[in-house]
Amino acid sequence: MDERQLILYCAQVNHKYMGLPAGQVKGFEKVTALYKRLSLDSLACAQAWFEGNPRPPKHEPAVDAFWWALVPWCQAMGRDIGVDKQEWGRIFSHPHYAFARYLRETSPAPVWPQTNLIPWRRDPAVAFTGNTLIQDGRFSTVAANVILYNDVEWTKMVIRLTTRWGVLQHIKDIGALLQVRRLLKELKPPYMDTGVQRAYLASDIEFFRDLFRPFQFTQRTRDIIEQWLTAAERACGIISEQVWSQYVTGRK
Repeated sequence: MDERQLILYCAQVNHKYMGLPAGQVKGFEKVTALYKRLSLDSLACAQAWFEGNPRPPKHEPAVDAFWWALVPWCQAMGRDIGVDKQEWGRIFSHPHYAFARYLRETSPAPVWPQTNLIPWRRDPAVAFTGNTLIQDGRFSTVAANVILYNDVEWTKMVIRLTTRWGVLQHIKDIGALLQVRRLLKELKPPYMDTGVQRAYLASDIEFFRDLFRPFQFTQRTRDIIEQWLTAAERACGIISEQVWSQYVTGRK
């Protein structure tokens, strides 16, 4: 796939996201409706880009914010899970950046600070990589924390950019914004296995497995992604301790 095909695929996966458990959590119906609306607009824009249209169809400012916030999100996720920076940037981050520029010509938003919930990064004497990493008892919780942290920071960035580019056009979404602020408090790490955290984490894991599939990563990068997603599955109970133990044993 070229980058336009990849982004069209990503937009399709994004559009399906609220059909996962995250979209069924009670009390956040306005958030779900807003996400579905923006993802439908995103899909139309991605289709236009794929077809070679020089300009995107008319869309809301929050759609621009949605995709421009994904640019630093891509960089942050690659940084936090420890994949090769150049490979990740070329294969995964760049198509998102190119599409964001198609929607709106502007400068990239800054990458947010690295979460302090990755304990071994505070101990430079310990190098947790590859198979050594998955044998650490903290890994599952850390994987969950990294995913949720970047979810929260991405959402905050979307709000900031939407406010900058089109606050008046989104006054109609004030109810959804109030729910989003409450949702951010629910999702904020550390992972405590609450119902909301569990639903969003489970949805993210399924979403990521689908999202990353067509990207031509090296086998090493695919292995790292798989380790993090499997660890997060353990954290939210998708896989049992027995299955996790078998997975870790098989990686030794």
